[in-house]
Parts: sequence; structure tokens; C-alpha cells
Amino acid sequence: MKGLIIKDFYTLIKQMKIYICMIIIFSIIPGFSAFSFGVVYASMMPITACAYDERSKWNTLAGMMPYKVSDIVLSKYMLGYIFIGACTVLGLLSSFIMETIKNTSVSGFENISALLGVMSIALIMVAVNMPAMFRFGVEKGRFVMMVIIAIGVSAAYFTDSLSKLGNQKINQTAVSLLVVLAAVVFNVLSVMLSITIYRKRVR
Repeated sequence: MKGLIIKDFYTLIKQMKIYICMIIIFSIIPGFSAFSFGVVYASMMPITACAYDERSKWNTLAGMMPYKVSDIVLSKYMLGYIFIGACTVLGLLSSFIMETIKNTSVSGFENISALLGVMSIALIMVAVNMPAMFRFGVEKGRFVMMVIIAIGVSAAYFTDSLSKLGNQKINQTAVSLLVVLAAVVFNVLSVMLSITIYRKRVR
């Protein structure tokens, strides 16, 4: 699976340098909205990798190579996890640096809670999008992706509004933890479903 992930990284870096730079810039710009866009873009990277695989007929070649179905599927999920995780780390570092410079560390916990909430929403987007991509292909699956993105952005702004309610910190934390738990459950189920779908495709 490591080789599959490296293959996708090489392809994305070669073909989408500007796109990846935009993700990094959005992740480090101070501000919740910019970070949200960066993470949402990062969650699309597995879909982009699937598009290149589909265009180059990679799936046909992969079927003749000694790769397990689970490895092929998991490599796409891991690609998304790596990009989303990297964006989250950059966002947390940026937030920490800005708070240190401004000496306003009082809101640190709330910022971390909000950033983790957005990260979890992005992971849920990956979990919902990937089975559609494996089942219908990238072109038909883009419609599902657009719907999920709209829901994800709306949820991100909802999380942002919660972070501004200073007298409801407990509720914000509870919502963030609930979203994190939902992300874990959704991804476990999504991986299982995607493996089943992909296995039927290659038969």
C-alpha cells in the first residue's frame, strides 16, 4: 500500500502543484473560514487521484498486479487522511503562533475544538464521497461530491457560529467530540463498503 500512496503523491505533485500550494496557503492563513476551505480542498485529493487513475486506465493495470483490493482502496483513503491531517497540523500551528504573537491564549481550546471539528467534517466528506467514486466512477460521482461539499461547508459555518458563543463552551466541545466520533464511525463503514464495491467491479 505504501507504493500506491507514493504513486498518487507523485502524480498529484506533478499535475497539481498550484492546487496543493493553494491548500497550504489556505491552511496557514489566520482565520476559521480560510482553514475550512483549505481542508475541504484537501478532502478532494483522493477524488483527483481516482480521476487520474480512471483516465490512465490504472485500475486495469492494478488488477494484473499483486495488489490486494483492500490495499488499493485504503491507499485512496490514506491519501485523504494525510492531506487533511497535514492541513490540520498547519492550521493548529498557525493558530498557536498567532495567539502567541497577540498574547491571547485564552481562546486556544476553543480554536483547537473548532479546527478539529472542521477536520472531522472533511473526513466525513471523504467517507461519503469515496464509495460513490468507486461505484459510479469519477464523472458520475462528481454530483454526489458537490452535494456533500455544500453540506460540509454549511456544517463548517455552523461549527464556526458555535465557536462564537462564548457562554456555550461546553456545548461547542460536545458538538466537536460528537463530530469526531461520527467521522471515525463513518470512515470505518465507508472503507468496508468501498472494498465490497471495488471487489465486485474487478470480478
